[in-house]
Order: sequence, then C-alpha cells, then structure tokens
Amino acid sequence: MKSHISVDAESGLVHRVVTTTKVNDKRCFDELLHGDETSVWADRDYNYPDIRRRCAEQSISACIARRKRSGEPRWRIEREINHVIAKVRSRVEHAFRILKQPFSYVKTRY
Repeated sequence: MKSHISVDAESGLVHRVVTTTKVNDKRCFDELLHGDETSVWADRDYNYPDIRRRCAEQSISACIARRKRSGEPRWRIEREINHVIAKVRSRVEHAFRILKQPFSYVKTRY
C-alpha cells in the first residue's frame, strides 16, 4: 500500500489522505486537492508537465522539486530550489513519521 497526503503548509494539519496499491503519484494528484490551494509543494514524483499545466489553469503556484535528467549536469540553482522546497515539504514528512514510528508501519508487505 502507498499513502498520498495533502498537508497545510502553515499548520501541518492533514487535509486529505489517499491510499493506493503502488500507482504513479500523478494519478492521485487531483484527489489530493481540496480547492483552496494557493500553492502546491511537492516532491520529484509530481514533476510532470500535465500537473504543472493543471496548476497553472487553477492559478496555483507549482513548487515542485526538479528531477535531474540522465546525462545532464545538475545546476547549482536547481539544487538551491530543491533545498527551499524541501524545507516546506518537511511538514508533510512529519505526518508520515506519525504513521510509521508509533504504529510500526515502517515496512508493510501484502
């Protein structure tokens, strides 16, 4: 199983949770939006042109970490952008820690 969550960047409260069986993260993107977003802070798994286009259509600022393409150099500015995005995204990781550590969901097989 895989969990996808939507978290408020300021308070750290979870808005939505979607659980799937190992599907691509971009398939759950629309389900995670609740309609009042002004920005989306996401990891590299959501870095697709169609997700960026949907955010632009809804006037949502897409702060999505950049992927390094194979064979291309990693530019310093991209590393700095990803570092800023990771600082905000750390609130999401706290919610996953609460699920994993006290309830012993470190690794689950089905």
